[in-house]
Amino acid sequence: MKTIAIILFLTLSYVASAQHIRFDWQNCLENTYGNHLDILPADIVATGDGYIIVSNYDNPNYVVPPGTEQADLWVIKINHTGDVVWSKFLCGTRNDGPVRIIATTNTNYYIFGSTGSDDGDITYDPYPNASNYWIIKINGNGDKLWDRVVGGSIWDVSKDATATPDGGIVALGQTLSSDGDVTHHYGFWDLWAIKLDSLGNTVWDFTLGSSGAEWGTGIIHTSDGGYLICGSGAHIDNAGNITCTPHTFNNAEALLVKLNADGVIEWQQCYGGSEDDGFTALSETTDGFIIFGSTASSDGNLQGSNYHLGYNHLGGSTFDYWILKTDFSGNIKWQKCYGGTLDEFSNRLFQPSTKDLVLFGTTESMDGDIIGTHSIFPDVPYKDIWMLKLDSIGNYKGQRCIGSRSDEHFINGVLLLNDSNYVLTTQFFIGSNGDIACGTDPNIGGKFKLWVTHFTDSLLVTGIEPMQELKTSIYPNPAQDIVTIENPLSGVASITFYDVFGRSIRKCLLNDVKTAINVSNFENGIYFYIVQFGKNETKGKLIISR
Repeated sequence: MKTIAIILFLTLSYVASAQHIRFDWQNCLENTYGNHLDILPADIVATGDGYIIVSNYDNPNYVVPPGTEQADLWVIKINHTGDVVWSKFLCGTRNDGPVRIIATTNTNYYIFGSTGSDDGDITYDPYPNASNYWIIKINGNGDKLWDRVVGGSIWDVSKDATATPDGGIVALGQTLSSDGDVTHHYGFWDLWAIKLDSLGNTVWDFTLGSSGAEWGTGIIHTSDGGYLICGSGAHIDNAGNITCTPHTFNNAEALLVKLNADGVIEWQQCYGGSEDDGFTALSETTDGFIIFGSTASSDGNLQGSNYHLGYNHLGGSTFDYWILKTDFSGNIKWQKCYGGTLDEFSNRLFQPSTKDLVLFGTTESMDGDIIGTHSIFPDVPYKDIWMLKLDSIGNYKGQRCIGSRSDEHFINGVLLLNDSNYVLTTQFFIGSNGDIACGTDPNIGGKFKLWVTHFTDSLLVTGIEPMQELKTSIYPNPAQDIVTIENPLSGVASITFYDVFGRSIRKCLLNDVKTAINVSNFENGIYFYIVQFGKNETKGKLIISR
């Protein structure tokens, strides 16, 4: 048996009508090297006749140092139903990987990532033995048009990028370097951005920093021709060009900085409270900006935000989603928190033409605003992708946990097609089920694979009937030899029993309103069950005691 938390565990049935998405198609993509390698998709872009996915990919052909698999950059073209059209690799003999793919002019695309290589597909590395930004321009067939390694001689970490109207790109992240392409360095990690033209030539670079640590995480091109950048910083002092006053010195403060078209600061703001805070995504509206991040604070700017207090295994405060609306000078109009007592981490922000806000990130919580998590055990939480829908002033409209009974590792891989249609790609573990209906053979592999799906947000689609509420009862409980399951909805459902270690031990069909199941071969103890009826689920606990 595990802990008192498991002994006391009882998951109530949840209302499936809150689960407002319909999966239209999905595909699980394997690799070509074999079935025992890890894949971590980073981003996806629409091409007109399909989609291009960029992913990290462990490559066993390069083993440096001994026993360590090296990461490649994998580029996959799929059609509108998820079938692979072509697949290519861009890599050297050390770690290489993407974070974004963005469309530019003339059906070309920028891939932005990092490289530690100075060979293979890297045309020229001016900073050997360092890890740098790697910017690649490809055409629609995945052919490399040019690539450029930028940064300095120590370490540069890629995070986000935006295409520019002149066909160029602004790449964002952080740097430890004080040479090479880095014009200014203020100490330790600095937030660093660089603009290249359509041929890969440097136009300008920009650093925001102090003697502490600053990280760049999100950037957009604004309607006035400039750029808005978000990030965070810790141990911020007056040794650099940060002029806003942080709410805390030791913990991370959220940062926002507005640049003009030439990369010159127009204004900057600090946001947060006494705990860790940070921003990851941005959007512009007609009267200001929407900023999406994560926070562990309930004071400072977060007063009255409805932060959900919780603690991680180290005793630190856990994170909530944090959404803000500011004017064009960065002054807060409103801000709110959503989440539970475990961690919610922000990733992507969308504004459909309905004026709603749609947020994507990950959650480990099983309470608060979180409904329908795929985790089974409260003290062994798994990460689900969490889709949260708000109205234009931050009021709750709906949410959906997307994933399986294992961790989903999500970076930037979701694409808004229109008001109600999305394409999403993430990492999943073979055999973990949940929303993932492909690649679930437990005899295949044993590591992470790539899942891509098209889904429809049914809250915006007329003619889709709402899902019914699934309320299943099981009795007697505690039980000895026979249990009866009542499933009041018409149709075939299934029940799966799990032991306290999460292992599936029995799956049965429920063909009738009442189904009797023989559990005489179950040993005394605690078991968990999940009843599935279409896309509806309910969870609970069964005790065997003789």
